[in-house]
Amino acid sequence: MDEPDYSRLMEECIDIAYRGNNDNVFPMVGCIILDRNYQRISEGWRRRIEGTSATLHAERDAINKAKDSNAELIGGTLICTLEPCKTPRDIAETRGFRIKHIFTACSNLIVDSGIARVVYASEDPSGVGGIANLKARGVETIHLEHISKRVQRILHDDPQSERRRRRETRRSY
Repeated sequence: MDEPDYSRLMEECIDIAYRGNNDNVFPMVGCIILDRNYQRISEGWRRRIEGTSATLHAERDAINKAKDSNAELIGGTLICTLEPCKTPRDIAETRGFRIKHIFTACSNLIVDSGIARVVYASEDPSGVGGIANLKARGVETIHLEHISKRVQRILHDDPQSERRRRRETRRSY
């Protein structure tokens, strides 16, 4: 079976990322997982964990959904707007108390799940991306550089600002 059109699937990841906009979480991140035969088995987006200030990362959301549906992840492909993280924890606040939610870093979760390939558009601007970790552990990585700046502009900036810029551009004609 031929590899899918990753640019088209990245456009779908952008649409999925907007689902997290209601939580006012930036950057917004969208993710799609394909099985080894390139059939779509799951999708996820970054959002707040209810009752806390912590966020559920898009990759973790998609992997959890795939596992919940008993989908086969081994040999699969994960497509994500932002490179997976390598930071293993998130600090949250619940009812005024600081608590730690200890999570496996997304890059480690991807390796542990048996996913063979990661396709991403934007490098993590915070410098905590996990591409080097994925490569070191044998996961193929594909950076869609031709779409990277567009994804950064849309998902890393405040989407309200992006909408405002689009309206202003239309008015200038």
